[in-house]
Amino acid sequence: MRWLAFNASPRGKKSNTHVMLEQMRAGMLEASLEASWEELFLNRVQEHEAAVDRLSEADGIVFAYPLYTDSMPGIAVRFLETLYHRLQLNKRLARPDLPAAFLVHSGFPEGVHTAHLPDLHRRICRRFGFRYLGTIRKPGSEGVRLMPPTMQRSLFARLRESGSMLACGESLDQGQIDNLVRYERLGPPRQLLLRAGEKIGIANMYWNRMLKQHHAWDARFDAPYSQPWGRS
Repeated sequence: MRWLAFNASPRGKKSNTHVMLEQMRAGMLEASLEASWEELFLNRVQEHEAAVDRLSEADGIVFAYPLYTDSMPGIAVRFLETLYHRLQLNKRLARPDLPAAFLVHSGFPEGVHTAHLPDLHRRICRRFGFRYLGTIRKPGSEGVRLMPPTMQRSLFARLRESGSMLACGESLDQGQIDNLVRYERLGPPRQLLLRAGEKIGIANMYWNRMLKQHHAWDARFDAPYSQPWGRS
């Protein structure tokens, strides 16, 4: 089977999404000598039309993206809209019953931010006529690309197992992949630890460094949409 993985992270090859997809690829290729895997990077927006054309070659797809403050990246929405409009113009592009799995991850540690997305993915599959195979949800993903593999054995093992299931033509084991969501909401003890970390300045070290690196530190409290449109 020929699988196409659509990476909708703006970071492309440098993304956490790519790191996780690579683990799924490894599991798939270990499980089946007949499987093939190719990752397409949707941050190359000028190639979206070509990416839609590639669907005709696929026996299955994985659509993967990060969640940014509970929002799908614009390039992910753009690609889905491109696919929708192309299908409206040319029904021969439709791939009825094409197997489709999803991988979504969020920097926030709570699973509640991604809890609604399996339903969204089911609706996407119904809209395009794809066969829904399941959604992998991974909260607290921001450090995946930075941490050594030894610290991510459990995550990588489950991603490889998911790739293996897809190679064998199976739907994702929802019970297994739900184990990646350690908790839907932070409990009181973790909330206390987070507040303590904020007070001593370690909870937001990475975020603050990113703000300074991108010259946004002085604008961090700006609220450009706090005023109604058309007013100064």
